[in-house]
Amino acid sequence: MKLSDLEFEYPESLVAVEPSPTSRILCVAGTQAQEISREELLKQFRPGDLLLVNNTKVEARRVFGKSLQGEELEVLFVQDEGDQVWQVLMPARRLKGKTGFELPGGVTAELISSGRPQRVRVSQNLTASYFEKFGEVPLPPYIQKARSERHQRHQDLSWYQTEWAQVSGSSAAPTASLHFSLEDFKKLRTLSVQVEELTLHVGLGTYLPVEVDDLNDHKMHSEWVAIPKSVT
Repeated sequence: MKLSDLEFEYPESLVAVEPSPTSRILCVAGTQAQEISREELLKQFRPGDLLLVNNTKVEARRVFGKSLQGEELEVLFVQDEGDQVWQVLMPARRLKGKTGFELPGGVTAELISSGRPQRVRVSQNLTASYFEKFGEVPLPPYIQKARSERHQRHQDLSWYQTEWAQVSGSSAAPTASLHFSLEDFKKLRTLSVQVEELTLHVGLGTYLPVEVDDLNDHKMHSEWVAIPKSVT
């Protein structure tokens, strides 16, 4: 399949920037496909069915800094390599040939390798408390574009996380899960539906573009997953 085979116009007015109580779901059964509601989806479950849910938790590691020229930089901290070196995603072109840049809280940083992801060295250890103070939730680029703003809103802190999120590690939320609640699971359990958890951290692949026309040549990024023995 070619990337060009998938090109189509998508009206920005249809981009959801937060979960909707009237979300629409594509239900495929055999060769039949139809659009149903969330309530209709829940009615599809039968006693003895198993529902697996992802308990990953999004980390607020999107930090806004500045280049040495004073231009705003959005930096997503992805993985701590130790010795104050991090894997990040950032618009390095805005550094305009310089390697240094500034982060909130008096932290300085230096770009030490390019690519996707890039690697930077920071002037001090960035702890969980640092990201709690200066980090924002990593809203998907399509939401930022639809809003015409890059920073989070206060209400994003409550909806851009599932109610059952427990294990920190995701670079983005498993957005399909945002349409459901713990109350939904409670109702399913009363119908003898088994609800179990696993952990799959959403990784870099959710942000990176496909840069080849032949999809067979596209390199997929791996994601970390843990499946308890109770569900194997």
